[in-house]
Amino acid sequence: MPKTVPKTILITGANRGLGLELTRQYLNDQNRVIATARTPANAENLQQLQQSFPDQLTVYPLDVTKQESIHSLSASLQGQPLDMLINNAGIYGPREMTVSPDNLDMATWQEVLTTNTISPLLISAALLPSLKAGQGKTIIFISSFYGSIASNTATTGSYYYASSKAAMNMTVKKLSDELASEGFICTSISPGWVQTDMGGPEADLTVEESITRVRSVIEKLKSADNGGFLNSLGETLPW
Repeated sequence: MPKTVPKTILITGANRGLGLELTRQYLNDQNRVIATARTPANAENLQQLQQSFPDQLTVYPLDVTKQESIHSLSASLQGQPLDMLINNAGIYGPREMTVSPDNLDMATWQEVLTTNTISPLLISAALLPSLKAGQGKTIIFISSFYGSIASNTATTGSYYYASSKAAMNMTVKKLSDELASEGFICTSISPGWVQTDMGGPEADLTVEESITRVRSVIEKLKSADNGGFLNSLGETLPW
């Protein structure tokens, strides 16, 4: 991937999987990364990156399900400029793919919706002063194929995760309209089926392959992509 002007990028859920690889790749390209994790002391891989990139990587605690934690992160940044926010933190919920309507649990569903749908928007709102002060004005939401209603014509289960990502996509569209006049690009990107703890070992893409693709899509974003829903090849996904 060609080198670009260094950016300051905040990545949520950076302790493992896609978030960790996003952090690693952006650091390797000389960018400054602000990474968040619920408990940084337990994020060994993130700690190793911090030792390797002490001048580029800053780590903050963030529990995305707690609004006070989101406000604390914003206060810690003190309005310092951010070029890009990547809302990556997310959960799947129960691993069973066949969760049926007769065994859904309200508390579990609320947890998934809070993490995947509500928190990314609240984080984006809390960090707007920093994003407005930056040059990139880019907000990325890591979405999923499961967030496409049109594409999910023969799938079963995944009620929690699929509904949370579809709802998240709507928040991205609403936010994109809100910020368009200020030059922002707010985009949902599906990373594909990836070999993470969530995706499993049988998935199509390695984490490195997926994030390399996602970064390429991000680098090519233009104003017409504001409010869009793209896959890891930059192709538009149906709502």
